[in-house]
Amino acid sequence: MRVGGCHDDFDFGRTRQVGFRATTGGPLDLSAEAASVAEAVNALREKIADRLERGAILIDHPVHPPRPPIPVLPLAENPLFDAWLAAVETYRAERETLEGSNGCETE
Repeated sequence: MRVGGCHDDFDFGRTRQVGFRATTGGPLDLSAEAASVAEAVNALREKIADRLERGAILIDHPVHPPRPPIPVLPLAENPLFDAWLAAVETYRAERETLEGSNGCETE
């Protein structure tokens, strides 16, 4: 259920609020207007109840998102994580050795 304010036309630069409209999406496509949000929602609930009493049937059908083509795992559970971590540590050690032997020390 979505609740939103509805406004009248501009009148000398001011907007006059005339009330609120509560609407449902499909398959019911109902709306109700009232002076307050609570009144609009209650009026909409009454319309939904009336529709159900007259034989409408609503079924809650969950939709599951499709599985990604590549499984998403937490990094620590990835079977390649340990090898990647070892490669990063080796690379860092090599870089530190190279930077230290290039005479980058300042006096």
